[in-house]
Formats: sequence, structure tokens, C-alpha cells
Amino acid sequence: KQIRAFVPVFVACGGTEYEALDYMVARKIFRKFESLNLPFLQNEINDLSALIDRLFGRNVFVECQTYLSNIKKQF
Repeated sequence: KQIRAFVPVFVACGGTEYEALDYMVARKIFRKFESLNLPFLQNEINDLSALIDRLFGRNVFVECQTYLSNIKKQF
């Protein structure tokens, strides 16, 4: 529901739909990773990063990839 309301507003402000989704996923979903035991999820985080690149293309979900890179550095 939030995405359906947020994306059109983001696009109206000059962004793209992909940028809006990137922002929402990085802020709403990936933030929940902070409460998990991340060292045990190393492989899954690498797989998730590769999946995002495969689904949306490289350098499209920049905020998500940056967030995942920061998580990887914590290991």
C-alpha cells in the first residue's frame, strides 16, 4: 500500500520508478536486517545482491547495493 502511494509522488518529483522502489526497499525492508545475526547470513546477502543485479540490472538499485555493501563490511 505504501509503495503504491509513494512511487507516483516520487516520479512526479523527477525520480524514476526504479529509484522509488530502491529507496523503499533500502529504507523499509533492508533496515530490518539490523536486528538479524548478520555473520550467519553472509552467503545469503551475497546471493541477494546478485539477484537484485540480475532482476533489475547493474547500477539500478544503488541504495540497496550500497546498504548491502555496508553490511558486508561489518563481517
